[in-house]
Amino acid sequence: MLRRDLLKAGLIAGATPSLFIPGRLFAIGNPADDDYADYRANPPEQPQPLGTHPATDEENQKALDICAAAKGNSLIELTDWFESLTEKNVDGHAYNAAWPDRWNPVIVQFYYATSLDHKQVYVKGDTIPWCAAYLNWALNRLGREGTGRADSGSFRSINGNGKGLGHETQQPVTGDLIVFKIRGANPDVGHGHVAIYLGETPAAYEVAGGNQYHGKKYSSINRTSIPKDGYILEKASFRDYKTIPTRSADT
Repeated sequence: MLRRDLLKAGLIAGATPSLFIPGRLFAIGNPADDDYADYRANPPEQPQPLGTHPATDEENQKALDICAAAKGNSLIELTDWFESLTEKNVDGHAYNAAWPDRWNPVIVQFYYATSLDHKQVYVKGDTIPWCAAYLNWALNRLGREGTGRADSGSFRSINGNGKGLGHETQQPVTGDLIVFKIRGANPDVGHGHVAIYLGETPAAYEVAGGNQYHGKKYSSINRTSIPKDGYILEKASFRDYKTIPTRSADT
């Protein structure tokens, strides 16, 4: 397995500089505290259990317990609950963040809220971008429909039909969703990021969600800021949470 070199870049003055690329957020500072890059693996002939460094049985059970215990009556409350987790595995890696070697089984649980091919998960583990997987899991937990997909673009345009999850709004309120796209890209295709809208300043959007860098060595579930003038991401749309359908009893 080959790891990409860490990418460093500043975006706005007066704030913690960060850079989003599909799947990872990076921050400038002590290299030991930087987020790590997604890696490209040579898939084995036979799929291995969620990567070459699978979680232990104890870690898998802990992940199930954590997800079952998650508390919150809103996306923000659920996200704050996960961010406040202090549990770590025997190597000192937090259960609310990506792990550098073994896959974090909590993140793998989020993938199960999507149609992501299990063979792909077996090859890449928790290195697959998981902001959308987390929100799908959280929405389902709250009795709402998700997109059922692991790509953030599905929240702004499901199956490329130009219609995202719920209704688009031009006047977002705290708790709505904010969907980003790669700057200059077609808004109906491609990658980006999806998170919970908390508010905004003249310079940045305040968001909460998964697969974001903020205060931990690796990408995690947290509250953070995304610059409005960042040269990688730009806002694609806001989604009105109230218009997201509820799940039927048999789903």
